[in-house]
Amino acid sequence: MQNQITWDQDSWNDGTSSGGSGGSTATSCPDADPITEAEPDYQPARFGGALLSADQQRTAVTVIAVGKALKIKERGIRVALAAAIQESSLQAWAVHDRYVGLYQQLYDPTTGLYGEYDRLDPVGATRMFYAQLTELVPKYAKDTRPDWQLAEAVQQTNVGRYFDGRKPIALALLKKYYAKTAEYSFEPKAEPVCAAAPDDTDTARGDATGVSGSFDPGMIISDEVFYNSKAMSEAQIRSFLQAKGASCTGAWCLKNLKLATTDQPADRYCAAFDGSPNDDAAAVLHKVSVACQLNPQVMLVTLEKESGLLDRTSVSESSYAAAFGWHCPDSGPGGSANCDPAYAGFFAQTYGMAKQWSRYRVDPQKYHYQAGETAEVLWNVAETGCGGSQVHIRNTATASLYNYTPYQPNAASLATYPGTGDGCSSYGNRNFYYLFGQYFGITGGVAVTVKGVAVTIPDNPAVPGALVGTKIQAPNAAVAKGIAAGFAALGTPYVWGGGTNGGPADEGCGRGGGESNSCAGIVGFDCSGLTGYVLNSAGYIIGTNSAAQRSAGKSVPWSAGRPGDIAGWPGHVAIYLGTVNGVGYVLEAPDVGRTVSIRAVYGSPDSSLHRYWS
Repeated sequence: MQNQITWDQDSWNDGTSSGGSGGSTATSCPDADPITEAEPDYQPARFGGALLSADQQRTAVTVIAVGKALKIKERGIRVALAAAIQESSLQAWAVHDRYVGLYQQLYDPTTGLYGEYDRLDPVGATRMFYAQLTELVPKYAKDTRPDWQLAEAVQQTNVGRYFDGRKPIALALLKKYYAKTAEYSFEPKAEPVCAAAPDDTDTARGDATGVSGSFDPGMIISDEVFYNSKAMSEAQIRSFLQAKGASCTGAWCLKNLKLATTDQPADRYCAAFDGSPNDDAAAVLHKVSVACQLNPQVMLVTLEKESGLLDRTSVSESSYAAAFGWHCPDSGPGGSANCDPAYAGFFAQTYGMAKQWSRYRVDPQKYHYQAGETAEVLWNVAETGCGGSQVHIRNTATASLYNYTPYQPNAASLATYPGTGDGCSSYGNRNFYYLFGQYFGITGGVAVTVKGVAVTIPDNPAVPGALVGTKIQAPNAAVAKGIAAGFAALGTPYVWGGGTNGGPADEGCGRGGGESNSCAGIVGFDCSGLTGYVLNSAGYIIGTNSAAQRSAGKSVPWSAGRPGDIAGWPGHVAIYLGTVNGVGYVLEAPDVGRTVSIRAVYGSPDSSLHRYWS
């Protein structure tokens, strides 16, 4: 019936788009009958870890409003939202060959299916989806199957588990808009749909399917990433603080903070630090990162997970007392934090934290958790009696995180990010991992095994379960290295323009721009950015957008395809991985609101593959 075909916005780089005019048919409607009291001014916001544009939010509210008008239970609306997110990224005008609209509905002239309404009208497309849901799964509200199976029953894509990855986004949208959305009034010529304005609070900071892949307690972040003190310049840190703290006003906001810092002598842990009577936060973070050889991105994420200071709107001097949680052991009543006031203040917290992590690296034998050893890591403070599990700690950076925050997230904690789990859940290292992925891309914590030309597909939510552990045979060692780099990016967000000039994940400022999810504080890849990164990691330079990549290279028939070739569609490209049990697979950055993933070859790709490695 339907087919999961997506398009890539980097096709706009050459002035064209495979998807139409670039705007949803669910537009603002100040003169229409609103479904809420007034048409709001939508702003891009995160839902379940995905940054959704104003049009995407309007379309989501259409799905909710139509469902309420048709008396669809909340679960059915949730299923419909997840399906729309997966099929079209809430882009009601998407067209791919015969697959049209919000749910990529394929009209069947023999049955009239999906012909009752205009499939490019989000109201009509949604009504037809609900009609099929209630016919095919009449007891959907109490059906014991998971949501993705109900969506699969309607969409019949044979890759239904992808819908499950969109459930956190659907839940966040429902939480935000369900109560605010009145029923849609169906008229012969329905006016466009309006919706309630987002409030000042992000619905969610991220989700386990929308950032950097599955949490591995043995390798939360790679040493290469953790100790990369050159990851950000002082100016980049300053811009990041300003963007994250845009809503904060007052002298104590992190972006406005001015403070006197004191000289710190060089020792075996950190180089000398030159104090100043008027440093700002960016200068402090940059100078400390260089002195103590620590990634400033790690420092920024730690600051957020410990005190939320990156995006707090109400900040005072006391907010910096435990900014990094430094000298705040869990020795208070019931295992609560017991912060030492002698170490309060932004500079003391920043320098003390960074130097402590250097101690973990230089003198690992002095600390409980060490790289290469297997040790019990608790789920929560000892006073809870929850216990823990044995973890083989594979690197120094992960050992350092456990020495600093000696707990690992349990299954309930991981399943509910960014919410709360159960009485045994802890959140510090979980939040560090997922926030890092949301802000800066991959942590290097996706373990990828390479032996010669064989690359093992890792265990990751962005990988079909049947493929986990499968060995991809690359044509040479260089391509194996490139594919491994691509696998390490599994779960990284889609960002239009991300992966500039074959480089690693970035905000897409150089190639994209505007509301299409680039230069918006999220790091990731678009389709051609990912393919360029994989081939560049293998030592090959290719074009910088999908059109250029599809028009060059050596044309190779699919029957002769090898891993590392590029598969193309109009406006889209992906890395071909070869076949497994007769099915071809690709590694791709699919579309806005989704993440780097592996999926079966779909739709109508180019008649030949594009080879650059020979």
